Amino acid sequence: MKKRIWNQLKKAVMITAAVGILGAGAVSAAEFEAAELYVPAVGLKQSAQWIDEEKFQAELTLEVSGLKELYKSQQENTVSENGQLQMENSTWDGEVREAEAAENTTDEVDSENTECESESAVIDIEDIESEEYRKAEENAEGSDTETGQTQQSEQENQNEIREDKTRYFLTVYISEYFQINAEVLKNDLQAESVQIQNKKGETTQITKLTCETALSDAETDIFTMKVPVSLREEYRISSVKTDYPLCQDAPLCKDWEGTGAYFWMKSGDETRTVAETPSALLSVQEAKTGITARLQQETKEVRAGQNLTYILSVENTGELPLENIEISSVFSQDNIKAEWKQEEGFIANGMQGIISGLKAGEIRNLQMTVQLTEEQAGELIHTVTVKAKYPGKEESIGCQKSVETEVIALKAAFEVEKTADRTQAYPGDTITYQICIRNTGERTLHSVLSTERFQNAGIQANFVRKEGVTLNSTGTQALIPQIAPGEAFALYATVTVPQYMASQELINEVIVTSDETGTQAMTSKANVELKETDNIVTVTPQPASLASQNYGYDSKSGSAYTTASKPRTGDETETALYIVLGIFAIMSGVSAFCYRKTKKQQK
Repeated sequence: MKKRIWNQLKKAVMITAAVGILGAGAVSAAEFEAAELYVPAVGLKQSAQWIDEEKFQAELTLEVSGLKELYKSQQENTVSENGQLQMENSTWDGEVREAEAAENTTDEVDSENTECESESAVIDIEDIESEEYRKAEENAEGSDTETGQTQQSEQENQNEIREDKTRYFLTVYISEYFQINAEVLKNDLQAESVQIQNKKGETTQITKLTCETALSDAETDIFTMKVPVSLREEYRISSVKTDYPLCQDAPLCKDWEGTGAYFWMKSGDETRTVAETPSALLSVQEAKTGITARLQQETKEVRAGQNLTYILSVENTGELPLENIEISSVFSQDNIKAEWKQEEGFIANGMQGIISGLKAGEIRNLQMTVQLTEEQAGELIHTVTVKAKYPGKEESIGCQKSVETEVIALKAAFEVEKTADRTQAYPGDTITYQICIRNTGERTLHSVLSTERFQNAGIQANFVRKEGVTLNSTGTQALIPQIAPGEAFALYATVTVPQYMASQELINEVIVTSDETGTQAMTSKANVELKETDNIVTVTPQPASLASQNYGYDSKSGSAYTTASKPRTGDETETALYIVLGIFAIMSGVSAFCYRKTKKQQK
């Protein structure tokens, strides 16, 4: 009986104590939530620097300070919690002792009551004792089970106390502009990918890094975390100087509302931000821009009248792509006919053109052809201007290149040859002259002017009309439009020897000029010996064909006819003399005629 009562009392006390402990725990949790935990001032700052700026390699440094005070505060909280736990244990021991005393008192009272009941009532003691024994055994078994459960609950409470220990963490979100170098990350860093929407409105992935900060001793005041990062390819080239944050701060979308780097604590299921800091910045300098050109002539020796080829090489020496590069050419001489060769990506319009685009480091070769005239000689300076708009600005960049070419002038020269159709002539004869002008130079002769004249007074030759030749009003000048190099042009002029001219040498000359030779004149002469007959001889020209049929012109050949006229005076001797002289003159004329004819046939 006493054992049964003790087990029941023990069971009640243990249940009451457990309820008390749970109640106290609930009150403590409520107090934890209601009262703000005391956290010493903790500082968090970050910095960044380029490790290799040319390769856009950088290092992000985060520094947590004030850990000594945090460690001290944590130790004080631990001592306070231990004291509270000891107080709860003491309370528990007092309650158990009180419960045991109350059990002993209850046993004595029950014993006295049992004796009184045995005297006043007739009860089947064996049945009662048998029933009570059975219930006592059941209570004992239940008590043992509850005791085991209570011990298990106490073990779980201890585990929960360990899990409820305050822990500290440092978290950083690497910004959309940078990426971590995973191969050099330390093992204590936990990395995970977070999907965000970047400033361009595009969906991309950034990296979230978390590192637990352990408060190991009271001497460490600063915790440092270094993160190696590199700038993403698409942000390395910028037309203007740009500052890029290394951490993903608000308001860009991520799974944390706040700055991209923060120090926080966790106690049980509760988390709290202890310190945070805005992102550090790294500057990317304005990208280099530049454009160069090289102009050269493809033909080494250039002569007037030939084609001249230029090669222009345009290179984008900057780091940014260029678009709509303008090309324009000017020459030091007027009336230069030149044209750029059009090709894919280059629109040409005479001496102007536009390159659609050049990538960084790209070189584009262009070709220009110049058609020189025969007059275009001497120094020729070709200047090319290259201009492009500065990316992202209203300014322009460009360059200018020139090349000087010495164009060899073509030689302008000609020869003049003048011949007569006879070497001797008599008064009344018609002499035909051939003037042959041959272009012995390299240029086409234009406006070739030929002038006929005799050095002898009282005689003048006239040009024969010919297709394509312009004669002046007197027929003494002939204008030839042009004579190509290596070609010859023939003119003809005729003159009739007057009857009154005495024996002399007829000297005929021609003067030839052209636009290309300027005032230079070429003179050619043809001499014909003029013989005069005796006073009694009258020379009458007779028609005769020219020996040279190539000219297409007829010339009269002179034949001497002698006529004697003398009145009779009665002196037969004188008459006979005149007859003899007449016969002699006739024979001389016939002989001269035959001689001249023979000479012509021999020619």
